[in-house]
Amino acid sequence: MHRLRLTSILLLAAFAIPAAAQNDWSAKLSSSDRKQQLAAIDALMALGPKAEGAVKPLVTLLDGKDEELRLHASMALGSIGAAAIEPTVALMSSKDDATRFYAVWTLGWMGTAAKGTTKHLAAAIDDPSPLVRRKAAFALGRVKPEDTASAIAALAKALADENADVRIAAGEALPEFGAAALPALTKALESATTDEGKLAVGKSVAKLGGAAAAAVPLLGKAFRSLKTPATMTSMAEELSHLGKPAVAELTETLKLEDMQLVAAALRGLQKANPDGAPAIVDALGDKRREVRIQAAVALGQMNLPEKMVVIGLSYAAKQDSDADVRVAALQSIGNLGSGAKLALPGVEACLADLDGRVRQVAFFTLTRMGVNPRDSLVKALQSDDERARIPIAGLMLKQNMEAEEAMKVLATALKHEKKEMRVAAAAALADVPARVNAETMNEVVAALSQTLKEDDLPLKIQAARALGQFGKSAFPVLYETLKTTKDPALQTALLRGLRARGFREVEAVPTLIECLKSSSAEVRWQSAFILANIGPQAKEAIEPLQTLANDGDRTVAIYARNALKRIQR
Repeated sequence: MHRLRLTSILLLAAFAIPAAAQNDWSAKLSSSDRKQQLAAIDALMALGPKAEGAVKPLVTLLDGKDEELRLHASMALGSIGAAAIEPTVALMSSKDDATRFYAVWTLGWMGTAAKGTTKHLAAAIDDPSPLVRRKAAFALGRVKPEDTASAIAALAKALADENADVRIAAGEALPEFGAAALPALTKALESATTDEGKLAVGKSVAKLGGAAAAAVPLLGKAFRSLKTPATMTSMAEELSHLGKPAVAELTETLKLEDMQLVAAALRGLQKANPDGAPAIVDALGDKRREVRIQAAVALGQMNLPEKMVVIGLSYAAKQDSDADVRVAALQSIGNLGSGAKLALPGVEACLADLDGRVRQVAFFTLTRMGVNPRDSLVKALQSDDERARIPIAGLMLKQNMEAEEAMKVLATALKHEKKEMRVAAAAALADVPARVNAETMNEVVAALSQTLKEDDLPLKIQAARALGQFGKSAFPVLYETLKTTKDPALQTALLRGLRARGFREVEAVPTLIECLKSSSAEVRWQSAFILANIGPQAKEAIEPLQTLANDGDRTVAIYARNALKRIQR
């Protein structure tokens, strides 16, 4: 619009047409040269009410067939204003839908100059063409009619229109009337039967802001009656604009069993920042894990490092029974950065969490908070709680921080009288290898070797996995155990360790041939892989490998064929 006006001014300067000669534009408007017509219309638009002498030819163009000329004529007539009202209104009875559409649009362009046309625009709300009805709603919001009651009633009717664009236009126009529109909107909200209809009214109510306070309970009720997730979320976001009364409605919704509504309510509370924060903090204690997770995530996205928020997230990270909730809480603490320093004790406590993901996220959360994680880990490793020291040591190994000290803690734990301590230590060692000196490595390998001799199968499997991280120094014990065990799970762990570190001892061929007969597909292909590494010296394995070349498991067959090629080359 601004570009059009600027163009018009420049054209006027170029043509140097005085106001007294504006009737000459009648000829230009009826010209067969379309470019000349558009230039004339745009120039008249810039003249505004001074161009009233051009109303008749402009109205003629408005009733024409050229859409671009119609649009420009509509804007020019709207700029002229009062002098163009009567002939424009006359076109509203045209049989042509497009003519009526442009006529109504023209009144909308006029704005307050057309405020006396309320009855005509209100009647157009019943027009058979949805395009006309949409523009009628648009125009009623722009002309600021004197008869506001009639305008509001017409727009309220349009809110229930079968056409979505008409409903949207009515919803955008009604707030222009302020608090006066609230009774009509309230009535429309009570009578709306579809989710889309309720949302359209809800958007209009929300635009009234504080003037809509009386309608908030009804809007909350409408929100809780919705059936589709998308409209639930949209309505909750509209409610978020209505202050503390709406926060109370959204908070009430959190008590419901419908998780889609609860999720939408949390979204609305998040948008109602900071008023919605207390309710979301309370939701961290909800009995439903999904609610607690969503609450933790929402708080992190609100960027609100208030004491209440930080303490709530810290408690959830440290005390919640669900690891996913603890992870979400830690991530949100990290989002708050240095503003979450009050959560430091809780985050440091998570370094000893039994869940590896929690420990890992806690480590990176400290970094995002501006805290040196190395110092926190070293401090935590001095804990009096022996159960805490094992996961902390495992995390230190994973991050390659103070690996020697961490290894010694785990080596000691492997000799603990409690089985769960030994299992935890073996699992930590199996997770990630670390570079340590020979003395520490020998100490750990010896402790793991001793663990392999125990009767507890899960513990032996963890020990085998851990030994696989220590390379050739662990080969003897891994191989000796493989010769005697018949359990596929333990065989798998042993073979993984041998294969990953390049084991290729010829003396192992008979044992590997026995493993080729295993019921476990992984044991069979792992054995074939090692035999391939041994190469031509494993010729006695050719016959069983030929059998496996047609194994029902595709992976086994591939590795068997590869082993045969390597051995027979």
